[in-house]
Amino acid sequence: DFASTDGNTAILKIPQKASGSCVSGGVEGLIIQNAVGNPLTQGHLCIDSAGLKIYANQITASSVNVTGTDVAENYSDPSNTIEPGDLVALLDNGSIKQIEKASLTNSSRLFGVAATSPGMLLSGIGESGITDLINPKAIALSGRSPTKVSTENGNIAVGDYLTVSSVPGVAMRATGPSMVIGRALEGYDGVGVVKIEVMAQNFYYAGANVVDAMQNGAIVNITVSGGISGSALQVINSITETLEVSAGAEIWTLHVSGSASFEGVVDIASNLNVGGTLKVVGMANFQSITVEGKIITSGTAPTAVLAATTGISAATTISGNDVAGNISYTAGSESLPANPLTAGEQVSLTFNSAYSAGPRVVLTAKNSASAAVRYYIDSTASGFKLYFLDTPLPSTNYSFDYLVVQ
Repeated sequence: DFASTDGNTAILKIPQKASGSCVSGGVEGLIIQNAVGNPLTQGHLCIDSAGLKIYANQITASSVNVTGTDVAENYSDPSNTIEPGDLVALLDNGSIKQIEKASLTNSSRLFGVAATSPGMLLSGIGESGITDLINPKAIALSGRSPTKVSTENGNIAVGDYLTVSSVPGVAMRATGPSMVIGRALEGYDGVGVVKIEVMAQNFYYAGANVVDAMQNGAIVNITVSGGISGSALQVINSITETLEVSAGAEIWTLHVSGSASFEGVVDIASNLNVGGTLKVVGMANFQSITVEGKIITSGTAPTAVLAATTGISAATTISGNDVAGNISYTAGSESLPANPLTAGEQVSLTFNSAYSAGPRVVLTAKNSASAAVRYYIDSTASGFKLYFLDTPLPSTNYSFDYLVVQ
């Protein structure tokens, strides 16, 4: 018979009956049978020998059919405003087991959905109806649960991830990194707030680009429109095509089997392994670099201007880029007062893009005439100048390779 009820808890008294169907120490208090033809025993509700509690808190049965579709657990609702289908967040007041309606201000603590008719409820309410919960509300832990939604962030399609909207307790489609409460099992493209079936799953959603890139556990392609940062960003032999980041990146460990492209500042704290091409348009910061192959530079050649000291009809050519290249010039065939062949500044080179500070420039003589002359350079952030201590010889070619490192 029913001894008492308290809220959503019913107390059922079960008389004990001696039987060998239960484990050692327990007796059979309730036999579960079918009602078709000759009744057959389907399971047993076992209590201890004193008849005080369900033995080992277990019900033994061949199968259990629950009409509800989710598993829920009771939490305290101090404001007593939460309704079935509301999104809820943990209440940050120092107390445990307390919740409130989810909103933009507490979205980082998004916790789940208030259950409507849970198939299994972990109540936190004792047999006598005593509990420390305030206005207990069932929160879906997993399974299908009706959830309040709107089209505030666009129409909802089956499979969309759902997060908190600007209306407390109401979900909307998640399009960027955020806490989510599950995935839509129904679509919605109407106006106003309705309830749709949602598979309850509370976790952090990394955003559409990353999720779309996942294919059978392997990341085929990642495109990030903003910065990417993390203390342990690690993708091992999974990015088979490209990684593209249009803003900065702070990376501790990243393995890319294909190619990687960055347009912002790249800060590599530990390891960056790229099997294909690494392209960095902005600044790249590395603690150390190990190159098993070749270092190949690219870019537009700087500009070079001859000084008046190189004589009449002197000519210069330059190849390479701001990092490495060759600068050559042929001194004039004659010397006039306006263009004397003299020692001093010979060529001025200007970088396409200035360095943040004056770099170190290494020159290597490429022919005997260049090796015979005494020369030095003066570098600034925007370029460098080549000086001779000796007077250049008429109609003589001087050629130097340069390497620039800041």
